[in-house]
Amino acid sequence: MEQASDARYDSPGAWEIAVEFTEATVAMDTADGARSLGRFPGFHGSLYLRPNGELAGFAVFLEVPEATRRRRDRRTGSSRSRWLFWEAVDLEHSDPRNFTGNCRLRLNGQEIWADVHGQIAQISRRPPMSPYLKISVVADYRALRLGWPRAAVCRFRRAQLRFFTEVRLRTP
Repeated sequence: MEQASDARYDSPGAWEIAVEFTEATVAMDTADGARSLGRFPGFHGSLYLRPNGELAGFAVFLEVPEATRRRRDRRTGSSRSRWLFWEAVDLEHSDPRNFTGNCRLRLNGQEIWADVHGQIAQISRRPPMSPYLKISVVADYRALRLGWPRAAVCRFRRAQLRFFTEVRLRTP
């Protein structure tokens, strides 16, 4: 596998999240495995890469899916947008692909810490196409401690956040 030059990683603004290849979901644990509770309809944030291409951390805001929101606007009866803040810094890599660490989740004034793990893979491509990174991040947490998502809280289940994205070199 060809390696991309480390010089490309430390150039500020050289990498960007490929939004069209990004997905975030929330699920709850059941006896039959994880049951999807929905996708996050929107997000914004940053991924932090070390010069060698390792994922150092991330900070993303995920728009809570309407189906899993609890609060409604009393005047209009509609749900307002809510954002879940998910952050991890100083991730540890056991090998070039796998990483672990702690993350912070914050929603409506509630904040908890949870374990986070994932994988990062560098995908090489022949010129004129640039290499890119595939990143998958997973956090498991007690839904009751965060008070969300409601389906998991009512059943005293653990919840799981998943974030999958690709990070590509910006084309001039």
